[in-house]
Amino acid sequence: MVHSGLQRQVLGLYKQVQRAIRTKPQESQAAFLNYARTEFKTNAKDIKRTDVLHIEHLLRTGSKQLKLFKSPHVKSLQR
Repeated sequence: MVHSGLQRQVLGLYKQVQRAIRTKPQESQAAFLNYARTEFKTNAKDIKRTDVLHIEHLLRTGSKQLKLFKSPHVKSLQR
């Protein structure tokens, strides 16, 4: 399947999030994974594929959240 550049960016971000989750303590990985899946699924369902500006905004927001997740000081996720 051929993906557009934007789709590749979204998939790349998702893979980076998955890798970052593996660096977290075992007991908190499930919470991080659940949060990431929920965010990606909700946005995939609620946003039209043609809404490029909104998708780009979410990519920037997701990249910033990923930087926070990668911090060694972040050990768990609380809502």
